[in-house]
Amino acid sequence: MSRFKDLLVKILQRPIYWTSGLVYVPGVSPGGPESQPTMSPVRKPQAIDHSVLSEMLAARLQQLEIENGGTERFQRKLGLARGTYYTMVRGRGNPTFRTIERIASSLNMSVFELLGFNDTDARRALNKSGIDYDELVSAIEKKNQAERGLARQTRSRKLPY
Repeated sequence: MSRFKDLLVKILQRPIYWTSGLVYVPGVSPGGPESQPTMSPVRKPQAIDHSVLSEMLAARLQQLEIENGGTERFQRKLGLARGTYYTMVRGRGNPTFRTIERIASSLNMSVFELLGFNDTDARRALNKSGIDYDELVSAIEKKNQAERGLARQTRSRKLPY
């Protein structure tokens, strides 16, 4: 009983790792510390959550890849890191809206077109919410221009020493 209590105290004081269904506690082995060598910790694989949007983006990127002359050429055109691109094409990535916008911009299309919609679908969806598509696009462009101008001014100012 004392050996069990000692083992339990050791277990509770150390981090626990899961490896292929077994619990691994660094420095503690079931037969005592001297009986077996300890295993190095192994990360448990993360569950992958698929979403409709990521699958739509993956299917569309695969289609555009074929239309644009293959993987390498298309990837260079997008300007994404290889790992980022491959996770998105497999539907596993979770790109930010900024990344999706950058991809659409590099392909000279809107985000809606990138996802397989056309502008009339977007106009109709926004109109149901009482938002004018053209006014929204114009306001976004003005905001982006103002932010770019402010960033240029900030970069060009000389900082006092």
